[in-house]
Amino acid sequence: MDRITESIMKRYAKEAGISERPEHQQFEAFAGSVLLRAEVGHDPETSIDDFLAGDGIQGYDLFATVINDELVTDVIALQEICVRARTLRVEFVFAQFKTSPSFKTSDFSNFVDTCKMIIKDSSVLDRREFPSIELVSAVYDKAEMFKFNPKLSLFYVTTSGVGPELPVRRKADSSKSDIAQLSLTSAVDIRFFGAPALQARWRQLDQGTTRTIRFEKKASMPQIDGVVQAYIGMLPAEELLKLVTVEGSPTRILKSVFYDNVRDFQGNVDVNSKISETLTGVDRARFAVFNNGVTIVAQEINNTGDTFRLLDYQVVNGCQTVHVLHEAAMELGGIDSLTDVFVPVKMIATSDVEVARSIAQATNQQTQVTAESLLANSEVQKRIEEYFTVIDDTDDYKLYYERRLKQWAGSSVVVGAWRLVTIRQMIRSFGSVYLNQPHTATRYYNDLRDQAGSRIFIAGNAPALFWVSALLFCRIEFLFRNDKIDAKLKPVKFHMMSAISRSTLKGNVPHSKNSVAVEKYIADLRSLLASDERLIKAISICADVAVRHSATALFDRDFCRTQESATKYSIAASRRIRMEDPVLAKQK
Repeated sequence: MDRITESIMKRYAKEAGISERPEHQQFEAFAGSVLLRAEVGHDPETSIDDFLAGDGIQGYDLFATVINDELVTDVIALQEICVRARTLRVEFVFAQFKTSPSFKTSDFSNFVDTCKMIIKDSSVLDRREFPSIELVSAVYDKAEMFKFNPKLSLFYVTTSGVGPELPVRRKADSSKSDIAQLSLTSAVDIRFFGAPALQARWRQLDQGTTRTIRFEKKASMPQIDGVVQAYIGMLPAEELLKLVTVEGSPTRILKSVFYDNVRDFQGNVDVNSKISETLTGVDRARFAVFNNGVTIVAQEINNTGDTFRLLDYQVVNGCQTVHVLHEAAMELGGIDSLTDVFVPVKMIATSDVEVARSIAQATNQQTQVTAESLLANSEVQKRIEEYFTVIDDTDDYKLYYERRLKQWAGSSVVVGAWRLVTIRQMIRSFGSVYLNQPHTATRYYNDLRDQAGSRIFIAGNAPALFWVSALLFCRIEFLFRNDKIDAKLKPVKFHMMSAISRSTLKGNVPHSKNSVAVEKYIADLRSLLASDERLIKAISICADVAVRHSATALFDRDFCRTQESATKYSIAASRRIRMEDPVLAKQK
């Protein structure tokens, strides 16, 4: 591995808290994270480990499924999408990562042949040997909902400084043809990544997306406090699509530039269907006067005449418009096919985070925001964030609350992605620890989220309660990332959190006004979390008890799926922890 790639990988490993892993596992996590974020266009909130196959799986190293622009990890998530969607747009992503400085024909052949076999024979293969088949098979069982057959994307990544040789390219071409003949996919994309491409994608993610476009029909806006530059005008659809597609792969939407938008693409809802009808009908040239437009906020805009260079930008309003434009362009032949379509655009440069957030909120007044976004600006949320910031704790256990999406992105303060706690993770952690709902946190997140305003983020719950439940979540996540505990326990993580907290928390939860009582209430749990040895022992006990409470030999999201079974498990495991933990056992 060259020095530059190795240096970048080590930085990633340190920030992700996986420096103790073997080099090949660090490379898999690093390359997989870059791939999902830069190429697939998604920044998974969950650990990259949820998409990595692990050392026991042969033939591929990463598997991900994108359904209706959502990164899906299991069958339950697929079922939830099917309930609210009329059609499915599916992409299967497989990747193989090699630290070797070359593209070996034998390794590549094994990779593409394995992927072909999974697509072809998912209903008959052994799930233990190929875990991906469960979701692949479930997707094909919903074939009647396909808008078109799934797309298959294969990525082969090495540390080579040059591209693959002729035998490898020939194998790629023949494999694409063979898979296409199965009539199970709408497209097959095979791409090779070496060290230069990996480094370039990493820099793009690390430093922010930078693009150059032509913006001719524009006018400067008056001077505004907190805004460096601002323009309003009509941007050709082709130029707009350059900003929102993956560089070198215009068929892919660049999801990372929509992080600050209040919601993702909603699919074939009525509004989007009308936009599509306009773009494909006789009124296409009138699109500019029919559409409300797009708002883009950048850290910096450099322009020379009509040539604009945008640095670290976000599309804060117009997500639906952009996605429908992209779909229409792809159906018509490419991003340059909408030559007569212009889009109303506001382009704003500001380095003030609050100004950028205010612009995003103001331009989305008509838009239905996510439940998490609605919670972000509550006073309770702000108090939680303040507590996380000021709490005096050792560097090993310092956490950061991400009340607003990407709030800590690029911060030099945060070292270790496992230290970041999102609102979604907070809801699941609090529900598992204090509401005795680990099964809801695991399987029915929306049901738990609906309780956020009435039972979770309320004035009576002290910020310390949120912090210690988040610490439990993060410490377990850190142990998973560093292979200190078995990855097969991930599906029962929230059940283990419920049991561990039950073993240390005594009596009713104190009111936030009684800070002394709150600190006393969480003291035993905080003490246990300060010791890796004690925490690992508690998890080992939870795993042992889980075996006796599992209906199958494999742990999955069906583990203790009801309130009754979840409570029985939590009680049984917590009793054993109290008996066997060296500190808790001495307490009366």
